[in-house]
Amino acid sequence: MSDRVLLIGNGPSALQGDLGAAVDAFDGVVARFNEFRIDGHEEQVGSRTDEWITWTLFAEQARSEYPRVLCVARPPVDNWQEMVARYPHARRLKWDDVEATIARLGYEHPSSGLLAAMTYIRAGWKVVLHGFDFFQGPSHHYSDSAVAGPKHSGTRERLLFLELIAEGQVEFLDPARQAEALEVGAGLGGKAEERRESAAGEVEAMLWEENQKLLRLAQELTSAGFRHERELLEAHEHVRRLWAERDSLLKRVAEIEPVAREREAAVRRAAELDDELRRVGAALEETSRRLGEETARLHDEARALAARVAAGAEREEHLSAEVRRLRDAVARKDRLAEQIVASDAADLVAAKHLAASAAWERERLVKSLVRVLGVGV
Repeated sequence: MSDRVLLIGNGPSALQGDLGAAVDAFDGVVARFNEFRIDGHEEQVGSRTDEWITWTLFAEQARSEYPRVLCVARPPVDNWQEMVARYPHARRLKWDDVEATIARLGYEHPSSGLLAAMTYIRAGWKVVLHGFDFFQGPSHHYSDSAVAGPKHSGTRERLLFLELIAEGQVEFLDPARQAEALEVGAGLGGKAEERRESAAGEVEAMLWEENQKLLRLAQELTSAGFRHERELLEAHEHVRRLWAERDSLLKRVAEIEPVAREREAAVRRAAELDDELRRVGAALEETSRRLGEETARLHDEARALAARVAAGAEREEHLSAEVRRLRDAVARKDRLAEQIVASDAADLVAAKHLAASAAWERERLVKSLVRVLGVGV
């Protein structure tokens, strides 16, 4: 790889001409600046990036890896440690390079593009430019519509680059822009100091144009100020209405609060009643269950008692029949004894004995009947 570097700026002219293939085939280092964009512009700006030149870690670009990283922020760099942690191979500008650039430009705030170009030139490299508009276009970057701020001097940088092109240290990748630059540089002629003096008229014209731009910008800002003032008044009126609505709502809330408290109390009481009903319901269920068990037990006992009563009735009827039979037997014996006594005195002893026997049998039967009746009861 030769000591040549292609610096691809973010100016809108980068999209003029399909030079993407020439960028990707460039014999040297392809460098891009700050928040560069490639997606969707490959045909114009290529897709290759050998070096990222930046003054800080832009989030989107810092997600990628680059063989070379150059920090063009002025020493000391605030986030240098963070940058080295992300890219250990990163390098930064030397203060001598910054001072030399400022001295050559004659202005305190050189752009990232000029600082990088002068650093490479001082190192003996040939610099090729693409997408350098020197802040002369309607927007700063080809990927957005942002307008360049007043910090950098596009006129001074353009004149310095024309000198560098005339000296053969810088050239444009676009042949048309290179021819234009050489023509302008040849028109200036002479040494650097003479070219600057000859360009005074051009600088004055450019300054007049910039002054007109500033005047137009001031008019736009004034118009925008009036518009913003109206918007501010409308906003104040809207805020006033909002405060009035707020006061009305607060009054309404004050009226509703007692009702809300009553409602909350009612809700709490309803919840308490629900709990009480659940407890009573549970108690009723338990009582019903126990009542059912007790009823079933009583039914069982009633059936058993009915069975016992039925059995006792049967025994009572049997005993009654037996008592009647015994009474009949005793009566028959009594009649027989009377017959025997009346008919034969000789048989008196036997009759008495028979009567005693009958009495004893009767007593035995009565005792047996009492015992049976006692068991039935």
